[in-house]
Amino acid sequence: MAEEKTLLVTGATGLVMSHLGKAWLEAAPNHYAVAVDLNPPDKVVEAFFHPVAERLTFKCGDIRAPGLWQEIENEFRVTHAVHGATVTSINRLTLGADCEADLTGALPALDTNMMGTAQALAWATRQKELRRFITISSGSVYGEEGPSPLPEDGYVDIEGLYPITKYLGELLTRQCAAQFDLNAVSVRLSGVYGPLDRDTGARAVTPVPFTLLRNALDDREVSVSGLEAVGDYIHAGDVGEALVALLHAPQLRHDCYNIAQGETWTLRQLLELTGELVPNFRWRDAETGSAMLPCDPSLTGGRWGAYEISRLKDDCGWQPRSLPEAFKAYLSWL
Repeated sequence: MAEEKTLLVTGATGLVMSHLGKAWLEAAPNHYAVAVDLNPPDKVVEAFFHPVAERLTFKCGDIRAPGLWQEIENEFRVTHAVHGATVTSINRLTLGADCEADLTGALPALDTNMMGTAQALAWATRQKELRRFITISSGSVYGEEGPSPLPEDGYVDIEGLYPITKYLGELLTRQCAAQFDLNAVSVRLSGVYGPLDRDTGARAVTPVPFTLLRNALDDREVSVSGLEAVGDYIHAGDVGEALVALLHAPQLRHDCYNIAQGETWTLRQLLELTGELVPNFRWRDAETGSAMLPCDPSLTGGRWGAYEISRLKDDCGWQPRSLPEAFKAYLSWL
C-alpha cells in the first residue's frame, strides 16, 4: 500500500496556493492536504476543491502566532510544506488618512510577511518527517530593470517594501537549509493569473489577462494604453503543477527556482489573442489617464521581462502550457 503524504499549505485560499492544493490532491489518491489561512474558505474556494474535498482539511489561524504552529505539530503528520501566505498590498497600506506616506499602516503586513515566514520556518526545522519545504517568493525582487531573461541566481534589485519581505524570506529559507539541514528551496513567480483570481484584501494585483477576458465575456469595450508593454504571464494551474513537481523531485540542485512562462507577450499580442478567442471582443487605444487598462511600454526589463526557467525544466522536467492554450483554459473557467 502506497505511503500517505500530507502537504501543509499556508495562504491556502489564495490564487496560487489554491491551485497547488488541488494539483497535489489530484496527483495521487494517497495525498492529503492541510490548508491554513486566516479566514475560512468562501463558496468559490469550496466549489473549486469540491472534487477532492474529502482529503482536504481547512485550518484557520494567524501564521504569526506560535500557538497555531504548535497545534499543527500536534494534529498532523506533515511530509511536505509550501509557505505561500503573504500580503502583496503593502505599498497600498502605507498611505495614511492624509494620503502622505506612512509606514504605520504597513506594519501588520510587514509582520505577516516577515515574522509569519520566520514562524513557518521555525516549525519546519522541528519536523523530523518533513521531506521538503518551499517558500513562495516573487519576481518583484528583480526590480524594474534587469537582464533578459531574468536569471535564477545572482541578480536582484530590491525596490519597495514587498520585495524586501520576499527576499528576506529567501534568505531565511537558505539559512535554515544550511544551518538546520532543512530540505528547503524558494521560488520566484512572474505575473500569475487564472481561476480564483479575485480581490481578497491581501492581493493588490489585477492581472492583464483577467481584465481582458472578463470584459470580453461581458461584452464590454476595453480602453488600453501602452500597446507595446510586456509581461511574462503564467497560469496559476501551471504554477501549481510546477510546485508539485518540486515537492516530488528526488533531488533539487539549487536553492531558488523561477516559475514563469519564460517569454514575454506585448499588450497588443494579448489583445489579438483575446479577439481570436472571443470574436466580438472590442478594444480601443486611449490616453493613459483615461484607459481602463493603462500599461507602461517603457517597462521591458526587470520583473516585467522574460524569466529564465531552465532549472525547473532540468531538475523536474516541467514546462508550462503555451500561453494561447492557458488563455483558452482560463476563458473556459470564467
